[in-house]
Amino acid sequence: MEYTMEEMPLAIGMIFSELREVKKELELLKNQKEPSTRLLSTKEIAAELGVSQWKIREMTAEKTIPHKRAGAKYLYSLNEVLKSINVSKRR
Repeated sequence: MEYTMEEMPLAIGMIFSELREVKKELELLKNQKEPSTRLLSTKEIAAELGVSQWKIREMTAEKTIPHKRAGAKYLYSLNEVLKSINVSKRR
């Protein structure tokens, strides 16, 4: 696009405004943990998958979904659980 000298301040202002918005979005993305590295509780993984906590506990006991143990608590990686579910569906 071409701008006249009179339009330049407005165009530059719009560009800076867009850059500020992009910067805000990048900061938000930077502060988010990657789904593959974040471990979820039984309640959180159940909500993500749209199933009950009891179903998650059952699948954990049957060892049909991967999990880690932290004391009495079970933790799950959403990506690993989704991979596991997709693999078992293919069989």
